[in-house]
Amino acid sequence: MIKTLQKKFIITAMAAITVLILVLLGTINCINIWRVHNESDNTMNMLLDTESKNAPSPMDNAEAPEKPADMQPPEYMANPNDEPYKKPGMKDIFNPAISEDMVMAARYFSARVDSDGNIVYIDVSHISSVDEAEAMEYVQQVIGDSSKEGSFDNLHYQIRDSADGQGNVIVFLNVSNIRRTILSVLIISIIIGLVGWILMLLLVVGLSKHAIRPIAANKEHMTQLINILMDNAIKYTPEDGHIRFTLHGGHHNCIIKCQNSCETFPDVPAGRLFDRFYRGDSARTQKNGGYGIGLSVAKAIAEMYKGKISAEYVGDGEIIFKVVI
Repeated sequence: MIKTLQKKFIITAMAAITVLILVLLGTINCINIWRVHNESDNTMNMLLDTESKNAPSPMDNAEAPEKPADMQPPEYMANPNDEPYKKPGMKDIFNPAISEDMVMAARYFSARVDSDGNIVYIDVSHISSVDEAEAMEYVQQVIGDSSKEGSFDNLHYQIRDSADGQGNVIVFLNVSNIRRTILSVLIISIIIGLVGWILMLLLVVGLSKHAIRPIAANKEHMTQLINILMDNAIKYTPEDGHIRFTLHGGHHNCIIKCQNSCETFPDVPAGRLFDRFYRGDSARTQKNGGYGIGLSVAKAIAEMYKGKISAEYVGDGEIIFKVVI
């Protein structure tokens, strides 16, 4: 019985721990994904703001539209209206602000398209994995895209109207680092979760015997209590008598009743039946051996669990033992 209870305890405890670890790791990874995507979106918005203001217009390239490679990339200039530096707060942890240094470290390329869909400008100076020819192919694939946003392999792009209203600015941001960050956090969290789960399993197994000892004792005591009542009823019920045994639970306790026939009532109050080594009349003693210590043990068990046991003579030749625990 102890091994069965121990096994159930381990399974139940580890199931709860597993759910807790999965919820914790899932929450951590969801927050990380949300934070990283917010950072990516903020970077993209800053790039689009800068490119839409600084990218050459079609009029600037009217004389030499076929030489985008000779053009200088837009410079990042501090906005004179920028607010003074503030110490990052909790809000910035989940929705990080993007600095110019972070934008300069981003891997991206940009393009300017006029109102007729002609490419008038491409800047690949901020990315090494894509050359100008490849960049032009990417731009041509997204020209006229009504969704204004999408992805190609490790590139995420957005399209925005230029500041002068003459065409669009397209920015392609390399998000491979973002995906690697998400994957790294996922792998690390899984490893930590597995290690933690194994450590908790060892701890639960080690403590399971001590944890179930009170439960096992409770079950043994209840079994002993019921056996005492049943044995007592069988011993003193005549051949043509009957035994009625009921067990039902209330809101805060359980009630056990054992009612059996008896030839004659003992010549003492029913409460005396629980006295240690109490014996009834001589005929009963000689025939059945008296009550012995059985009912006194039943009383001790009931009181051990802050319960009550009582006996009552009812009707013609019936006695009821009632236990409330």
